[in-house]
Amino acid sequence: MPSQPYSRRRFLTSTALSLPLLAGCHGLGARTRTGDFVRVKNGQFVLRGKPYRFVGANMWFGCYLGDAALRGGRTRLVRELDQLQQIGVTNIRLLAGSETSQLAGAIARGITRNPGDYDEELLRGLDFCLDEMARRDMKAILFLSNFWQWSGGFAQYVNWATGAAIPDPTNPASLREIGARSCGCRRSSTQHQERMSYTAATLRG
Repeated sequence: MPSQPYSRRRFLTSTALSLPLLAGCHGLGARTRTGDFVRVKNGQFVLRGKPYRFVGANMWFGCYLGDAALRGGRTRLVRELDQLQQIGVTNIRLLAGSETSQLAGAIARGITRNPGDYDEELLRGLDFCLDEMARRDMKAILFLSNFWQWSGGFAQYVNWATGAAIPDPTNPASLREIGARSCGCRRSSTQHQERMSYTAATLRG
């Protein structure tokens, strides 16, 4: 049976597992009450039955500062969360997916080193960050990957799946076309989503 075209709409739908992570932060391994999650009702964000409005900030590097091996990292993370709280920030965008890449401009250390091979210390760092946010009643938006080459991104998934040279990340259309044809690429992406969604309970050990 011929496979269905893997359009941008289908890709975004498949990555929508990240959306429920706009949630109360109780650490990846903690049980979170259903009511703590921000939801969408009639085109509006809702929390505990009331409209949810927020002031947000981008702290993509939260899991890196939360790594216990980084000298002074957690102290800085706590300090910066305190500062954000003081100016009224209640929602933070966090990186929850980066891929080790050979690109010169990429970060040296990704959460995913190879498909199925995770940097557990960075995942624990993310857990620490979420716990600290919970103490301040902050919400998190976790993004699981992107098109940017500095964090590996979807281009790295294409490389892992096909062995081909990493395509130009500045041309998302060509990247989507290559990735959509690769079952391995989709498999690796889905594997990461499932890992972040279902198996992170081991992080709190």
